Amino acid sequence: MKSCEQIQEDLTRRIQGDCDSLKEKELQEHLAGCPVCQRYWDDLRADDALLRKFTSSCDPVVARIRSQVMDRISQVDLSAQPAVASREFFWVRYAVAAGLILAALLTTAIWVNQNRNDRIVQKKSVPSEIKNNIPNPVAYGTPQPPENLGDRAPLPIVLPVAMYRDTPRNLRGIENLEPPRGMDRPPFYAPKGATNVALGKPVTLSDENPILGEARLVTDGDKNAMEGCFVEMGPFAQSATINLQGEYEIYAILIWHFHLYPRSYRDVVVQVSMDPEFTRPVTLFNNDTDNSLGLGKGTDKHYVDTNEGRLVDAKGNRARFVRLYSNGNNENELNHLIEVEVWGKPAETPAPKPLGGYIPLPLVLPKPIFHGTPPNLRGIPNTEPYSDKPRPAYYVPAGVKNLALNKPVFSSDFDPINGEPERVTDGDKEGTDGSFVELGPFAQHITIDLEAEYSIYAIVVWHYHKEARIYSDVAIQVGADRDFIEAVTLFNSDIDNSLGLGVGTHKGYVEDYQGKLIDGKGTRGRYVRLYSSGNQANDLNHYIEVEVWGKPENPQGDKIANLLKGAE
Repeated sequence: MKSCEQIQEDLTRRIQGDCDSLKEKELQEHLAGCPVCQRYWDDLRADDALLRKFTSSCDPVVARIRSQVMDRISQVDLSAQPAVASREFFWVRYAVAAGLILAALLTTAIWVNQNRNDRIVQKKSVPSEIKNNIPNPVAYGTPQPPENLGDRAPLPIVLPVAMYRDTPRNLRGIENLEPPRGMDRPPFYAPKGATNVALGKPVTLSDENPILGEARLVTDGDKNAMEGCFVEMGPFAQSATINLQGEYEIYAILIWHFHLYPRSYRDVVVQVSMDPEFTRPVTLFNNDTDNSLGLGKGTDKHYVDTNEGRLVDAKGNRARFVRLYSNGNNENELNHLIEVEVWGKPAETPAPKPLGGYIPLPLVLPKPIFHGTPPNLRGIPNTEPYSDKPRPAYYVPAGVKNLALNKPVFSSDFDPINGEPERVTDGDKEGTDGSFVELGPFAQHITIDLEAEYSIYAIVVWHYHKEARIYSDVAIQVGADRDFIEAVTLFNSDIDNSLGLGVGTHKGYVEDYQGKLIDGKGTRGRYVRLYSSGNQANDLNHYIEVEVWGKPENPQGDKIANLLKGAE
C-alpha cells in the first residue's frame, strides 16, 4: 500500500494528464478513505483551474499579434528562389523567422506591462498631518504587544504541523463566524517565567465514557491532529475540567479542538474558578449566542480551528480550575479536544501569619497518582463526598514536629504479606511499590511507640493512594500505655461495632495523596494505634505512612526522659 506522500506524487502527475486507468482506480480508492490526500487533490484542482482561467483570459491583442507574425512567416515563399540560393541562404530564412518571433514576444511583453500599469488604481495622496496619525493595521482578534514591555515576554508557544492550508470564510451551519486573519498570530505577551501549568494535570470529563481516547490526552503535551492524540466525547453539550492542583495567575489559555481539517465548534465557553464546583466562575470566552448552555449569552464570534489553536486572554485571573464547554461542530454533534494549555505562574500568596502562636501544619504531600473518582466507589454507604480540592490550612501550635518519624511500629499481623511495619514511619509517602506494608485480611491494627509522652495535635494517615480506595472500620486511638487500657478514640468509622471499640460516628473516605488528617485535640499519649478491616477492593489492609504531629508540654522533662533513655 502506497504512503500518502507517494499518492500525492501520483496526484500531481494525474493533474498533468499522466495517469492510466489502473492507477486512476487506485487513486480514487485512496482518496475515499484519506481526508488529507482528498484535500490535497482539491487544492491541486483549484490551482489548475486558476491557471487555465488565466491562460484563457489573455487579451485578444496578444493573440492577434501572434497571428500576424505567423501569417507573415507563412507568406514568405522561398520555393521560387533557385535551389542553389536556397541552400546558400538556408540560415538567412530561419534567422528572419526567428527575428519576427522575437519581435512579437517583445511587443507582447511591452503591451502586457503597459496594460497592467494602466489598470493600477492610483492612490490619492494623504496629507502628512493625517498620515502621521493613522495607526498601524491590527489583525482581527490578535493581541498586541504592550507599549512598555517591562517584565513581559512573548509566550514560547510551540505549534503542531498544519494539516490544511486555507481557512474557509464560510462553513455550513455556522453563523457569526469571524473572518480569516490571513496572517500568523502575533506573539502574545505575558509576564516572564510563565509556563504551561496544565501540562500533565488531571482532567475530568462530563462524558465518563468517551467514544475515543481518554481524559489525560487533553494535557499530555501532544497537539498533533492525528488519531490517538485527541479525546472524542459524545453529542450535545460536554465539558472538560482541568485541576491545576494549585493557585495560579493565568495569562492565556490555548485550545486545540480538532484541526485535521476546518471545523468550527458551537457554544465554546471557557471559565476559570477557585473551586471545583465553579460556584463563582470567571468567564473568559463565550460564543454561545442563544444561551443554550445556561451560562449566559455570549458575544464572542465562532472561529475555525487551525493548528494555531484558539488563544484566550485570561487577563491574570487567579484560579485552581479551568473548564471548557462545547456543543458539537459544523460537521457532527460530537465534541473533541486535542490539547489545552494554560499559561501562568504560581500565585504569590503571603505566608499566613501565626494566629496567637498557631501556624499552618507544615505538611509535605506526595505526588498524586490517580485522578478523579472511579465509578465503582460511588454509592458506598456512610462515605463522605470526595473532593480533589486542596485541603485548607490546618493550624497547630508553633514548634510541632512529626513525632512518629523513624519510631518503632508493631503490627497485629506478625507475618505481613508484603513489606515490614517499619515502612509506616520511614518518611516515604509516595505510594509506589516498596513503600507500604500489606497486612492480612479482616481486622488488623498497627501501633506506633513515640517513646515518650507528647501532646498530639494532628495525625495524618496514608493507607494506599496508588488507586482510589475506601477502607472499612477505620479507628484511631491514643493511649498512655501499650495495652490501651485508657485509650482516647479520635476517629471511628466502624458503624456496626465490628471492632468492639464502640459504634463509630465518622464517615468513610476515599484515599488520595493528601492522606486523612485527624484532629489530635492536644491529647497526651505515648502510643498511637490504627485499625482497619479491609477495603472495597479486597479484604487486605495497607499502610504507606503515618505522621503524628505534636510536641512535649514540658520540654525540660522530655529532655530528662531522653537522657535517661540514653543511659539505658
